[in-house]
Amino acid sequence: MKLLILTNTSMNRDYTNIFEIIDNLCHELVGFISLNDNKNFGKIGDYDIYPFAYTQILNYDLALVDCAAEFLGSILPQLVNAGIPQNKIKSIHWLIQQIMTKKYEDFQDQDIQDTLEYWKTHDLSVFNQHLEDYPHTSDEIHIDENCGLPYIIFKTIEDKEKRMYFKSGTGTKGTDGKIYYNDILREQAPSSPHLYIKGNHKVNDGDILIDAGVCEGNFALRYVDVCSKIYLFEMDKNWLAPLYYTFKEYWDTKVVLIPKAVAAISGGGGDKVGRCHFPAY
Repeated sequence: MKLLILTNTSMNRDYTNIFEIIDNLCHELVGFISLNDNKNFGKIGDYDIYPFAYTQILNYDLALVDCAAEFLGSILPQLVNAGIPQNKIKSIHWLIQQIMTKKYEDFQDQDIQDTLEYWKTHDLSVFNQHLEDYPHTSDEIHIDENCGLPYIIFKTIEDKEKRMYFKSGTGTKGTDGKIYYNDILREQAPSSPHLYIKGNHKVNDGDILIDAGVCEGNFALRYVDVCSKIYLFEMDKNWLAPLYYTFKEYWDTKVVLIPKAVAAISGGGGDKVGRCHFPAY
């Protein structure tokens, strides 16, 4: 099968793993299509970058858009209007779906087989079949005129309404914004495979919570009135202002932001994970 990858070529993303998957699946990568205008006719690895108009010239079976399937729906009409047949458009995560199917197709585990069966008619998702019927929970995206940041009204575990802020421009346009925010809320739904709290593993009154890699802070905010102390680890400076506004009423009394990584080494586990020592309170 001949593949095109449609991507924002200014991101300088490393596609080494993607190349390996394509080779493993015995597909052919025809090249990259630039979704921005400032980097045409260059190369990514050994593959040429073409302007978008070349989707009408090149011979390919599938156009893989470098975004999650949840976001693809928001730009799909534009791609179809530009002349790419809808049946030829997939998220780049389709490759992961194919390689996982190849790896696990002979496994006897029923949960795995249920997922592979689901993939025959659905795109890969972090939720898969587990949240197919789960309703969207928020369609309202607001802008704080004082700081210029987007926010949604978020309900805590005690059903209190709080503002949860995001980075400027983060998924705030139209359908794309609704999908972005709703998926953040849905990740902690009772049936979600991304659920942190399940069974006897709970956050109890007076607990100290450490949220390592906070991003927008939805997990910590959910339990902000339950915990006695919350430590937020986030090294991405773009999240610092949104986190300040989200937790402003608790700042430096209950909530402490530590703008550093938790460990000295990215990824891994076991003895690779660094230790953090906290001051006594």
